[in-house]
Amino acid sequence: MRLHTWSATGRAPPVLMETRQTASGYRPTERSARAAGRWRLTRFRSGATLDLGVKGGSTMSWNLEGDYVETCSCELMCPCNLSLDHGATYDFCRVTLVFDVRQGAVEGTDVSGCTVAMIADTPKVMTEGNWRVGVFVDEHASDAQFDRLVQVFGGQLGGPMAALAPLIGEMLGVERADITVDHDGLRHRVRVGSVIDFEVEDVVPFGVDTGEPVRFSGMFHPVGSDLTMAEAKRSSIDAFGIRYEGKTGLSKSGFSWAA
Repeated sequence: MRLHTWSATGRAPPVLMETRQTASGYRPTERSARAAGRWRLTRFRSGATLDLGVKGGSTMSWNLEGDYVETCSCELMCPCNLSLDHGATYDFCRVTLVFDVRQGAVEGTDVSGCTVAMIADTPKVMTEGNWRVGVFVDEHASDAQFDRLVQVFGGQLGGPMAALAPLIGEMLGVERADITVDHDGLRHRVRVGSVIDFEVEDVVPFGVDTGEPVRFSGMFHPVGSDLTMAEAKRSSIDAFGIRYEGKTGLSKSGFSWAA
């Protein structure tokens, strides 16, 4: 299997990310990971800009709608979410991004009801690139759904993930896993196999009688510009060699992607 990696301008790079199939999913070969990582980082540092509306090289349309939740290692609130070029609380930002797809189709394949989780280890300043990323796809997804979702979240079909591709220096792999997501009012719970287990709660400010949580306006984020601020209540995260304690979080009911 070969996954395209795309630039922020949507043009295909001179290399493809080659992967080898394992019992649980796909992992990049060492040679292609190094090559793709060098290309992406060089392109970004040379002045490419991130456009989360990019459509990339998709020849057929696709769309995803659902709910989103994340937790990261920064203290409340994550400086990286305020602005991607702000330094993280510590010398790194480690984050888990969970996309609970309620409905959607990718190049004619219905992917409704599937869930994708991504874990990333980034430098203190995210725009420096060299992110390390691993992906989990719902084990209940069919082979066709799995392949299409890997294409979308690998950036091959354009959209927000293609725009972020220049920041990724190492793809750690793609695996199937049992993923459960539970949204209960302000609380959001996620479990990915035995490697990721966390719960975040949306923050309701003191004195707000309506119970409405704090929402960002105008933020730069692949999911949207109006995410809800949350804080982690518990976490146990150790996947693809990335281990951290979740402290803060974001959520969004009703994210929508299309390309």
